[in-house]
Amino acid sequence: MSELAGPASTLPRRRGARTRRDCVILIVDPDPAARHAIAAEVRRMHIQVALAGDALEAFQAVRRTFFDIAFIELDLPAIDGFRASGAIASMQHPPPAIVALSGSDDESLIALCKQRGMQSLLRKPIPPGKIRSEVARWLVGLQA
Repeated sequence: MSELAGPASTLPRRRGARTRRDCVILIVDPDPAARHAIAAEVRRMHIQVALAGDALEAFQAVRRTFFDIAFIELDLPAIDGFRASGAIASMQHPPPAIVALSGSDDESLIALCKQRGMQSLLRKPIPPGKIRSEVARWLVGLQA
């Protein structure tokens, strides 16, 4: 079951956030500790968060809410992060910025992520402050 910062009905479907407080970020990771660590860092920026443990939960969340950024683990059960990110991108217009997450040190992942339309790749373990800088990178120009 996906975990939201509030009930799904309180996260309106919107396009074109004007401030960071209007933004909603989706975090898709099968590891609850990883999901919550990323969410805690995003919430410190006063940004709403929706959490999903797999692709199917993420698809349900995307049907309810417009997301500005999606952090997606590549190694998801059933439907991998590459396929999940493509589906999520096709479900929203404009699509969210998609940031891949991976514990792999395979250098070919960077090129593969770009080929699949992802905007960037963060390697786990994610250094402190890296989530905040990645969020700021994709929400540039929005007021705090």
